[in-house]
Order: sequence, then structure tokens, then C-alpha cells
Amino acid sequence: MHYQLRGNVEYCVATGEVIILDVERARYLTLAPDCRDAFLRLLDSQGLVADSDLRELEVLRRGGYLVEGPSSEWTRKALDIAHEDFHTPQGQKPQPLFLIYAITSQWNIAARLRVSSLSTVIKYARRPGIRLSTRAKDSDRLIQFIVTGFEKSSLLLGRTDRCLIRSLAMFTMLQRREVRSRLVFGVRADPFAAHCWVESGSAVLNDAAEHVRCFTPVMVVQ
Repeated sequence: MHYQLRGNVEYCVATGEVIILDVERARYLTLAPDCRDAFLRLLDSQGLVADSDLRELEVLRRGGYLVEGPSSEWTRKALDIAHEDFHTPQGQKPQPLFLIYAITSQWNIAARLRVSSLSTVIKYARRPGIRLSTRAKDSDRLIQFIVTGFEKSSLLLGRTDRCLIRSLAMFTMLQRREVRSRLVFGVRADPFAAHCWVESGSAVLNDAAEHVRCFTPVMVVQ
């Protein structure tokens, strides 16, 4: 019998542990040892479940994470993490307009997350907007304005437990201006922790590269 992951379900293997992200429900799931081992065998067999593993995988079937049917989704490309910090020019002051954008965009994302699923908000964030100049110099300057605006907005809105809202809001602003970026969801197994951040090129925009290296990417949106 073959199984595949339901849509909007992602997974990663972090330090030997399997962690599943249910994007629709905005929920992470770590697997008990027996279920984890059965899931790893499922990966090796490209979705073909041995009869001896059906019982251990029952919790994933009942939860709707696994559904019957063949899929090529089991073979996945490794997700890389940016390895550099993004540096803004020393002493650069936030542009008032971009500070306002940073604040209002976070309010907007927070309101959407209260009434919509995470997958719906991600679809909203991915929508392209106005096309500006695509020259690298212009993109770099625009990123500087956006990053500085978000850094200063944290003085008013805070940083604690806001990585999802801040990252979705920044990613949305970059997408609307058609600046290439990635929204990364990462996890750590022991102790469990989840994090979210934004990258552009080889740089992390709203966190320190050294910090995000502690996490294994489970999903990258771009």
C-alpha cells in the first residue's frame, strides 16, 4: 500500500527526529520513536508502507497527515539556509514611509492570521505587486529601507514571539515590490523550537545568520 502526505503538510529530519508541519492548521508534530522509525522507512521506500508499519503510522493516518496514493513528493531537495547577515549602512535612519509600512503590514498580517489559516495568509503574502526596477543596486537599496523600517518598528511592536508575523509582513512587502526573497520556516528538535525568518540571496534579513543555523528548514516559500 502506498501513502503520500496530504497537501499543505511538510516534514524535515532534524538531528534524527522527524518533525511535521501542518501548514493548514499552523501546527507542528514530533513523532514518537516507533512512529518516527516507521516514517523513516516510509521515506526510504518512497511511500510504500510495510504491513508491519501500518500500526505505528496509524496516528498519522487518523490525523489526516498521510493519505493513500502514490506520490513523488518523498524525494525532496535539501533546503539550504542563508549564511550571511544583511548589513545596512552605519547610521542609516528609517525612512518614515517605510516605518509606517512596516507597522501597518504587521497589523495587517496579525489580523489575517486571526481569521484565516496560515496557508491562506501565505498565498496572500506570495502575490506579486507593482513592478519596479529590477537592477540589483535598486533592489539592495529597497531592501535596506524595508529592513531598517522593520528594525525600528520593533521598538513599538516588540520582538518577543513575533517572528511569524514579522517575517510574513516583510516577505509580503518584498513580494509586492517584486524583490526576490524567501520565507523560511525552521525547527529544532532538542529542545523543540520553531522559528521563521526572511532571506534574500545569501543574506538573512531579519535575524542573525548564526541564530538561524540552529534550525533545520522544514519549508521555504518563495
